[in-house]
Amino acid sequence: MIVLGIDGGGTSTRALLADHTGTVLGTGRSQGSNPNNLPREKCRSHLAQAFTGACAAAGHQGAVDQVFMGAAGIKDETDARAMQELVAESLNLPLERIRVANDLLNSLAGGLAGRPGIALIAGTGSHCLGRNAAGRTSTCGGWGWLMCDVGSGHFLGQRALQVVVRAADGRGPETSLSAAVLGELGIEAPSALLRRVYDPSVGPAGIAALARLVLDAARSGDAVARGILQEGADGLAALVQQVGQRLFPGAPPEVVLTGGVALSGVPYQPMINQSIADRLPGARISPPELPPEAGAVLNALDLAGIAPEAAVLQKLKTTLSL
Repeated sequence: MIVLGIDGGGTSTRALLADHTGTVLGTGRSQGSNPNNLPREKCRSHLAQAFTGACAAAGHQGAVDQVFMGAAGIKDETDARAMQELVAESLNLPLERIRVANDLLNSLAGGLAGRPGIALIAGTGSHCLGRNAAGRTSTCGGWGWLMCDVGSGHFLGQRALQVVVRAADGRGPETSLSAAVLGELGIEAPSALLRRVYDPSVGPAGIAALARLVLDAARSGDAVARGILQEGADGLAALVQQVGQRLFPGAPPEVVLTGGVALSGVPYQPMINQSIADRLPGARISPPELPPEAGAVLNALDLAGIAPEAAVLQKLKTTLSL
């Protein structure tokens, strides 16, 4: 049996081919495949590229028994069905062999290796999912860049732009982000921001890319940048708090952080951890055991009737470097 696990985010798409023992046969990677951020044709191209890369690495011809894709931007069955059809078209695989759900299912399955708990993702966007021992689930956030992706890369990048224009107007304090943002965007003056930022080539992913500047400025002691990070950390912790109170009343849950922004290290990651501890006392924050794309493999195996037993988990861990 061959299964395919896909983790499709706003910035990147990762695919893993594995067999029934959890042995990773090949990996592939491409750009993002969030259908709310990108045209359908680009999503199709990126999905095909990741799958083709995994097959090439495995020396595999492309036949797959079960596919699970965790995709950013999936909120309901209508979203899932549309992405399922897109995956089938992109990979030339039968629709009935494909299951699509929100990418947090990958983060939870991989990060906690099947244990109950809460997964918080903060990458290009942000979202939180929990599952308790009874199998009950709850989510919070995940509303996308236009409505609310608090604490995410897009959130930090958007806040960076806001403090830059406020400083330019004299409405806000001076910040090192002004020079950093202008330099990153390849412009010389704030007056050029309007045409540059609203250029279709920038998009949500381009704004999210500015998050790195906020992290760097905060590391260098910029108080404005640090204030942005604190706002983001508190917003992410509020997502975890809501899910924790719904699913784990009186029993502090295990929490795993995933996504490049949440796992960015000092100073943001400790700020997120502290905000979660303040809002959900006793919560145990654990490092992810496996990456989200490995969680997608676990979800695909589960659909095929193969439980995530210790031997399967160990095979995934030892063969992920392929």
